[in-house]
Amino acid sequence: MKKGWKITISIVASLMTAVLLALCIYFCWPWNKKFFDNAVAEFDIPGLDTEFVPQGFTKVEGQDKYLISGYMDDGSPSRFYLLDENYKLIKYFTLEISGKSYCGHAGGVASFNSTLWTSSNDNGGVVYRFLWSYVNDVEDGGVVEITDYFKTNNTADFLFIKNETLYVGEFYKEWKYETETNHHLTTPSGEVNKALVFGYKINEKNRYGLMDYLPDVALSVGELVQGIALTSDGKIITSSSYSIHDSTLSCYKNVFDEDTPAKFKVSAGHEIPVYFLDGNSLISSEKIPSMSEEIVVENDKIYVLFESASKKYKLFNRKKLDKVYSLMVDFLAN
Repeated sequence: MKKGWKITISIVASLMTAVLLALCIYFCWPWNKKFFDNAVAEFDIPGLDTEFVPQGFTKVEGQDKYLISGYMDDGSPSRFYLLDENYKLIKYFTLEISGKSYCGHAGGVASFNSTLWTSSNDNGGVVYRFLWSYVNDVEDGGVVEITDYFKTNNTADFLFIKNETLYVGEFYKEWKYETETNHHLTTPSGEVNKALVFGYKINEKNRYGLMDYLPDVALSVGELVQGIALTSDGKIITSSSYSIHDSTLSCYKNVFDEDTPAKFKVSAGHEIPVYFLDGNSLISSEKIPSMSEEIVVENDKIYVLFESASKKYKLFNRKKLDKVYSLMVDFLAN
């Protein structure tokens, strides 16, 4: 064999060995050990035997039931899975409006009294409202009519509720998922947050289930936020993730208690207070497995939904989490 061929074969063999070693470390190394030492696998994520990609997660207020939302990777109508108080599957349903199936991202879902909302980044950011009475009555696999919807002031990627206010958050990722430049705000710690969460006062008797379609308050957050939930004492927990990289759970102090918030101009003549999640308000953060989505905080536990075991992603994920996991809130203080 010629010397040149021997060198080529040696280089190829070395490269293949390096790739195999890297793959072995990626798939076999005990990543996220602290998470798995502290987390409890609570219940199966429904729909993973289909093209379902989990996104939103909430407790249905006053019902001891849970709702998980997500889109279908094959483009079929987005699904909403209803679970009972023991996290057992009751049924799934889809949504439609004016006879047209809803096939959006269903990135967030939230509940207040008899009203439910889901958020979608289609059409620049939209929140759809539907009613618990219809959800309760619909048969398994049936369709619930969307009551109405409103365009938000951001890309509408996730939802949460605090003090009778519906908060609609957006996701920022440089180059990939950009946000409006006027949403890029310098925080008190000197960081630049590039995503805004807008809060809309709830009034179920009104259109959209809101007091007004213009927001009353804003929360400035960093990049990659997929979900937010509040602890019983007002601390703010964020779930941040993108692709196969580790996700992050972060705990912040209750910035809504600050006396002198900054102001954000929504439109001419309409300014609202804006609060900041930044280095000054951060209490602690921890790495957890990739692809965390929305979270629920209940009874001092953080329940984390993952999309890593969906058919769309599970081929290349090192940890395919097909269950919702819980962590004690104190996990973020250890």
